[in-house]
Amino acid sequence: MVNSRTYIAPGRRMSTTYRQVTSRFYGAEEPKSKPLTLLARCDGDCHYPLIESVLDDMRIQPYVHNSFIRVLHNNQIYTYLVFYRIHRRLPINRTVSLVAHSCSVRGNVVVIRTDRDGRVIGMRHGDAVVFDEIVNGLADRMDPKSFAYRKKCGPPTELMVISTPRRSQRQWRLLRDVRERQRGAARERQ
Repeated sequence: MVNSRTYIAPGRRMSTTYRQVTSRFYGAEEPKSKPLTLLARCDGDCHYPLIESVLDDMRIQPYVHNSFIRVLHNNQIYTYLVFYRIHRRLPINRTVSLVAHSCSVRGNVVVIRTDRDGRVIGMRHGDAVVFDEIVNGLADRMDPKSFAYRKKCGPPTELMVISTPRRSQRQWRLLRDVRERQRGAARERQ
């Protein structure tokens, strides 16, 4: 999907301001990912990150794609925004290759955190690990050998589970017993 961000022209009552937002940058030429400070245009309730200034190779691929990805992390659902370009002539992203052990993502990738209303906000201290998992899922989804890529599906927009909450010993035993019963029932059917 090509950039699905909506833009509303500022009116007389709306004052346009710019604010800095911290994101995570996975550069194609970079040895590892790094935090990146972007400018976001704020028109009332809408925030638009100025991402085109960061992503290179405008001549090869002028369109910037974005995807909203929901993540379940510690019993909370968070939404993140991933910006990237898709073209076979873009350089292979070495940073994503190190994180995801896959050479399927080409060009630069930027991941930004959003709030519940969909506005762009800065990343928190522990978000780098979550961003790596999101990029790992993106690389798996964009792998040419995968079934989803051949079906022309886009990047992952479904709910990704990053970590599970802690469970007590009793809960683990109950869960193990339920799984053993399910396996036993499956064996009896065969």
